[in-house]
Amino acid sequence: MESIKRKIFVLRDYIKDVIEYPQGADVVPIEFEIADYDIPENATAMVCVEKPSKKGIYNTAVIEDNVIRVEPVKQMFAEKGEVSLQAEVQINGKTLLTFIQPIKVSRSLIPIDSENGSNLFDELLKKTQAAIEEMEKTKEEIIKAAQEGKFSATVQAGDTRTLPAGENARVTNTGTKKDAVFQFFIPRGAEGAIGPKGEQGIQGPTGPAGPPGKDGTATVLDLKPGVFAMAVKAGHLFVIHNTTEPVPPLKIVNGRLKYIIGEG
Repeated sequence: MESIKRKIFVLRDYIKDVIEYPQGADVVPIEFEIADYDIPENATAMVCVEKPSKKGIYNTAVIEDNVIRVEPVKQMFAEKGEVSLQAEVQINGKTLLTFIQPIKVSRSLIPIDSENGSNLFDELLKKTQAAIEEMEKTKEEIIKAAQEGKFSATVQAGDTRTLPAGENARVTNTGTKKDAVFQFFIPRGAEGAIGPKGEQGIQGPTGPAGPPGKDGTATVLDLKPGVFAMAVKAGHLFVIHNTTEPVPPLKIVNGRLKYIIGEG
């Protein structure tokens, strides 16, 4: 279908060419190509038309390939004379751009009643009503499914198992749809790097005394003159000396073994 096309610059002021439109017509769409601004993909557009009598009508518009396409309704151009059409582009409730396009509506010989209207509000009302009806339908389906026992009556946590490192975590139901038992599979984490050497710990307490050791043995190979040796064997103390020398003057005094010097 043919359309009325205009190139729009929103970043600078300029005089726009007036669009001529027949009174009461609602077939030919109007397309506005935005020449100096890229409209985001998730943006929405709406239009407001102010008639010569100051009555207004709102409607939605379509955005495609940076072009705002306005589909007229009969009440938009129901009055002859100078009409202002304002287009607005929004995203997340914030206005990105807006502009006003002058339109001259030529007189029609067929009488047309001019009314205030808002196709946008009518559309929102229809969508709201449809959403309410859908919610009621979903509510009835949930109640019916619960009455038929299609929902799980119990939910339990089962075992948690460790998977090799690198595998994906997963959860499986080992029970039934009515009584669910979820089993968890968690991958082992990667082995970390060796940490730095820690400080030396404090000294531990002294351990208990060990058992008595066996008697030692000594082998005397050679004794120099004036030298003697002592050895323990079978629990007895032996004195070893050269046979050419007198026995060393040893004596037990008060339970102690002493070497006596100068005793006659």
